[in-house]
Amino acid sequence: MRNPYVTGRWVSGDRFYGRERLIDELLHGFEDCFWVIGNRRIGKTSLLKQLEHLTQDSPSYLSLYWDIEGCHSMGDLGDALVDAVDEIAGKGLGLSLADQEVTDALRTLSREAAKSNRRLLLLCDEGEALMNVEEAEPCALQRLRRAIHTDANIRFVLTSSKRLSLLDELCRDWDTSPFLHGFAVRYLGSLTDTAAENLICQTQRGTCVQASPELIGEIKQVTGNHPNLIQLLCHRLWQEDGSLRQIEDGDLVVGASLARFFDIDFGYLSASERQILLLASEHGKVSDQELSDRLRLPLGQVRALSTALTELGYLRRVAGRLAVGSGFLARWIKDRGDALKQRLPGPVTDRAMLKITERDNEMDKIKRLAALMRDRKAAGQPPYVLVLGAGATLSSGCRAMSAVVQAVVGHYDLKQFFEIMDNLSETERYTRLQAFFQEPYPSPGYRYLAELAKAGYFDVILSTNFDFLLENAFTEVGLKAEDFEVLVNGRESEDYILKALGHPTPRIKLLKLHGDLKARNMAFTPKEIFEFGQKVERVLAKYLNGDVLIIGHEMRDEDINRCIRRDGGALWYIHPEEPAVNSFIWRAMQVRPSTAISGEAAQFDNFCEALYKELTGDLTS
Repeated sequence: MRNPYVTGRWVSGDRFYGRERLIDELLHGFEDCFWVIGNRRIGKTSLLKQLEHLTQDSPSYLSLYWDIEGCHSMGDLGDALVDAVDEIAGKGLGLSLADQEVTDALRTLSREAAKSNRRLLLLCDEGEALMNVEEAEPCALQRLRRAIHTDANIRFVLTSSKRLSLLDELCRDWDTSPFLHGFAVRYLGSLTDTAAENLICQTQRGTCVQASPELIGEIKQVTGNHPNLIQLLCHRLWQEDGSLRQIEDGDLVVGASLARFFDIDFGYLSASERQILLLASEHGKVSDQELSDRLRLPLGQVRALSTALTELGYLRRVAGRLAVGSGFLARWIKDRGDALKQRLPGPVTDRAMLKITERDNEMDKIKRLAALMRDRKAAGQPPYVLVLGAGATLSSGCRAMSAVVQAVVGHYDLKQFFEIMDNLSETERYTRLQAFFQEPYPSPGYRYLAELAKAGYFDVILSTNFDFLLENAFTEVGLKAEDFEVLVNGRESEDYILKALGHPTPRIKLLKLHGDLKARNMAFTPKEIFEFGQKVERVLAKYLNGDVLIIGHEMRDEDINRCIRRDGGALWYIHPEEPAVNSFIWRAMQVRPSTAISGEAAQFDNFCEALYKELTGDLTS
């Protein structure tokens, strides 16, 4: 019997163990784009090759393993895609993609898959190469992202180390969402106990390797259920009679190759992650609270970072405390000693890692919101009332209020700005301000909102914006003039607004609370937005005390805040910044059922895209 343990190369088929739940999600889950993060030698390529193996005769998928290692341009990505297609040419795919730009080639492959009622399953390995492409050709990846996300026939699985988190920073100047936004993040870490035991005993290979339960437990402990470490150690322990001998100290030596991989993985840790790992090594076991106290970091931040480190196998939890993930890694850290403490920080920042964990947490909230919206629609209940503020307009080119004040006054002086506005006629004010708000092209977020309104997820929309971006988006998605009504407070009478809001048709009503650019009626100053008329206030109180979704509004307007009561329905507050303590919206959220979605996921276009995807499973744009 030959040594059955594989070290140094990828595996698939009966040599691949575990990952059943992850594979099921990657093939059948609701999301269409996944970013799988894993350390060196954890099995990222093996995962993709196993997905390819499982779908090679599938009636559902045309799978394509796309290795982009070494790519530095969109042309290189296209060449790698051609090579991938050539690899499966013998399986009935007789396509020539020569001279096609990579996004065109993907469309060609998608159409080819659709001919046989299959989806294109793209299995993209060595994702760090995308950073090379973005550095060499800034903004070029926008086209690739669009091709992946807007084709409902493409399912995309991307694997990389955590270093790819730096790609978001390279995309900071994009006028669209960063490349990785919209990818469901999954970690590739240690195996489950059952999968680790099966790998040790080689249960899928016909003749099982013999090992005592005590030895199996020791192997799991020393390796931390890391599949490559299990293969490495068991390769050393294997005997020709098909059994494993007892572990000796020499079996735990960290050789040059393994040390190099540990060194690379350590280099991908942010400054705080390194400190957490080193403290766990120094003390044997530590709690999140102890780490928070020692590092002087918020407990929530420590928990987010330690959870990610545990998912990736750097750490493991033992009776609620954190220890180094494996005996091999612990020995390497001990051998390196103070050299690791003195090592300069790597390129991955705390902020980049927290954005990943934050994105994951905020996406869970968006999933929950989408489920609630689907449930109430299925039950025939009125949808959430949508409140839109100025934060929704920025990605469409409209200016932030601070920039408007700066341009009008010459410096930021809100009091002087209000004095200027109060002393202008409607025409003078329109002439002075129209350039700041007149942007005819809605950002993608508006189109997603319009599609959701069209699908019945929003009926009443309250906006404090003067622009007509949402109206344009309604038209872009195919809504006709008779499908929605635009009501402008100050242009229509209170009686008309009350009557229109209460009428069943058209179903969609957009009430512009502070005026309209076309109507040359714009409420800006404190006295103009101090209060609504009594009739409008009563009807607004009715809507704002149901279940409300607030996007891009800081809730500082007295007239709106006066309509919000403590005994109302749920508040969903979507804003990049969390509510300031003791602000009006913070106080309201203390007394009403409330959820805040903040950070990158709460930026207008990002949130609307994610919500649309959760509700429809499509990303047409």
